[in-house]
Amino acid sequence: MPAKGSKLRYGNRDFVFTEEVYDELKKEGIDLSYKQCDAIIKNSNANVAEVIVEEIDGFKLPMGLGYLCAIRFIPKKPAINWKATKDNGGKHVYFNNLATFGYSVAIKWFRVGRITNISIHEIFKFRACKKLATQISHRFKEGKMYSELTISDFIQKGKLQNLYNKKYRKDLKEQ
Repeated sequence: MPAKGSKLRYGNRDFVFTEEVYDELKKEGIDLSYKQCDAIIKNSNANVAEVIVEEIDGFKLPMGLGYLCAIRFIPKKPAINWKATKDNGGKHVYFNNLATFGYSVAIKWFRVGRITNISIHEIFKFRACKKLATQISHRFKEGKMYSELTISDFIQKGKLQNLYNKKYRKDLKEQ
């Protein structure tokens, strides 16, 4: 998804697989039908969403792009309950989040990894689709306690993984 203010051709969208993309894949020799390709992509997205919802440290993106994970936080301004606001004649009514002790939940992209020296946040942005955001919200209301993760947690995790790889993974040393 292009960053805000970008002049790229496609604006905000939730699903990027179109007939034009399929036609390009056909030129490269893909022997699958459009419906099969569509099903593969939707199934992959569902699997990634399940990992984001259920795993504490989220989904690790390939090629050093970082992690997508659900986090909890205490909001600076409480969210507006629009339904109650409308019923109240337009006066803002806020969510108190009493069931979650004042915490809210969000899905965040932590940009850590091999390509952090590039301004990747200027090229891409992440916005969770409504279905994923709703799944996270429901799991949080059901009692799943997500962590209050920060970028430093993932930097430390990366350092530990590199240390492990250098010390114990012989197959990586041979390359």
